Parts: sequence; C-alpha cells; structure tokens
Amino acid sequence: MTIDKPWDGHFLEAVVDLLPEDELRFVKVNKLGWERGGFYDWLVAIGTALKPRSILEIGVKLGCGGAALALGAASMGVKIERYFGVDGVYGIPEGYLDLAKKILGRWIGDVKVMRVNVNDLASIDGQWDLAFLDDGHTSPETRKQIELAASVTSTILVDDCLDPAVNAPVLAALQPGGLLAGWSREWIATVTGITLLRKP
Repeated sequence: MTIDKPWDGHFLEAVVDLLPEDELRFVKVNKLGWERGGFYDWLVAIGTALKPRSILEIGVKLGCGGAALALGAASMGVKIERYFGVDGVYGIPEGYLDLAKKILGRWIGDVKVMRVNVNDLASIDGQWDLAFLDDGHTSPETRKQIELAASVTSTILVDDCLDPAVNAPVLAALQPGGLLAGWSREWIATVTGITLLRKP
C-alpha cells in the first residue's frame, strides 16, 4: 500500500469551531501541520487507506490526530466503533482532554481518554486496528509506546520519525530479534516523519 499524497480537503475546516483560542492563535502564527496539505491532511489520507474501525492513540492533546484518521475512515463509509487515548502531563492545558472527546466524537461512537504517563502503564486492554504513537519524544518513551502498541495491534503509525530520539528505537525494534522483527516499514510523509509499521 502506498500513501503518496495528503487528503485533498482541509482537516482544519472540520474542527475549527471546537478549537480553543490558544490553539487557534498557534495555528495562525505557526501553522505546523494545520496548513492545507500538512500533517493532519496526511493523517486523513492514511485513515482513508487503512480504514480502521478502532484506534488507540498514545499522545492525545486535543485528539486531532485520532480525529483526522477517523475522518478518513468515515469518508470511506467505515464506522469507527471505539477509540482509546492516553496522554501524560506534558503541559497539556486543563480541559484539553475533555475537548478531545468532543472533537473525536464527531466521527467515533465510543471515546475514552485517560491522563496518564505512558511509563506508568503496564498494558493496554483489547485489540486495536491501528495504534497511533505521538507522545513523549525521547527514546525510552518511544520504546515504551512501541512495546505497548505491539501487544495489541498489527498496525502502528509513528509520528516524528525525523527526530533521531524517535527514529532510533523504531529502527532497533525492526532489527532481527527486535520487538517488531519481520514487520514492514513504510515512510509516508516527510512533514514530520510519519512512519507506518505493519505486521505481516
């Protein structure tokens, strides 16, 4: 499967009415993924291709990553049945996770979010069609996210693989004897280094 271009719509238009003022100010000044053809429009394209019915997201903030994936699946007629998101305490303003439930709820029926440091999680319940990893961007945290995701899904999407602290544990996991040995890796977008990992 090749995903070689972003969605031709604009994800920002689908959620702008729910974004808080501080995020809208950030969008105006920095854009960073919110622009047409940016990070979130790539995620919509990925959701369109993968059509997940369930999404696990590690690193929620406002839930827009999961929502973009869900919008892509929904645009293909797929009903996204459930979502579970976890996020730590990395400076996320109070109320953001509650707002994330509203944003995600536009496309997903059963939404659960939890404020918890990923390093404090021993495991994640259930099986998931897709895990999206975008939490703490250090090598130990990325290793932990991969470990948690690999036990509950056969499809993992990792953001920020342009960052060596994120990319190194991904590459290590793919080596013979590694946690993801035998999995395939597809580099999707250079916007932030979105990488798709799939179990054969």
